[in-house]
Amino acid sequence: MRRGWIGSINAAVREHGFTYSVFTNALVKKSNIELDRKILSNLAANEPYSFKAVLDEVKVQAGLAELIRRKPMVANMTAISFPEAMTKGLIKPRTQRP
Repeated sequence: MRRGWIGSINAAVREHGFTYSVFTNALVKKSNIELDRKILSNLAANEPYSFKAVLDEVKVQAGLAELIRRKPMVANMTAISFPEAMTKGLIKPRTQRP
């Protein structure tokens, strides 16, 4: 269960420009927030705005000002169509086996 919780927390914090290790270090050692992995995983999966609020509070309490100014990686992503991805070489066509 612990691995699943860590995986979901890791995915959620990476969307906001953090790594799991930086987040947990700031949460445990530099903030007064006491939430366990199970609760954080549940927040990340079911309450993304609440998880973001916890993440922002950890940033403020830990003094991670440079990460506050950083934009999330998701904001830089753009959607492209399947044919466009094929022409750009992002997706390779399947080759038939002999």
